[in-house]
Amino acid sequence: MSGPPLSTLPLMETTPPSRSTGREIVERVTEAALGSVPLVGNALAVTFVTAFGWRLEERREKWFTQLAEGVEELRLRVDGLNLEDLADNDLFVDAVVNATRTVEHTHQAEKIDALRNAVLNSVAPDAPDADTQTIIMNLIDRFTPSHLRLATLWDDPPGWFASHGIPQPQAAFITSRTVTVEAGLPEM
Repeated sequence: MSGPPLSTLPLMETTPPSRSTGREIVERVTEAALGSVPLVGNALAVTFVTAFGWRLEERREKWFTQLAEGVEELRLRVDGLNLEDLADNDLFVDAVVNATRTVEHTHQAEKIDALRNAVLNSVAPDAPDADTQTIIMNLIDRFTPSHLRLATLWDDPPGWFASHGIPQPQAAFITSRTVTVEAGLPEM
């Protein structure tokens, strides 16, 4: 890893962008619906929208902070990576937008990690084209963490077993998908 020490680097801005029009509309519709409940409706609506909005903003802020940290790590590893250029890179911006949409409706750490990796890899020299990146983002959104673990296992079965400290099935059995999955992901 090359580059200046972390203590001499300027801090990256990690403040999330302002609220979207779509979010404002959803909050107001929800508030109106809850407000129509007799007697307690208005108090319930305000409480719900406030609590939900706070939690959603907290989730989004955590995501952008994690993403900013990942970009900073990437900048330190990749010579010539200019942070200002990332903001002008349509593939990167598309990846951030797509991933953020998914982060807003999931709490699952494995999915969020996969999204972070997909965003950071969107600017790699050998990054997939825009269509492939969109497909990947959609699959991460649709897949469960179990699906993601299964895909990782099948990408490199020996590596999976080694990284998880699980004894690998005998060579004759490794060709059996059932044996491999049962050994590598017993919860499935």
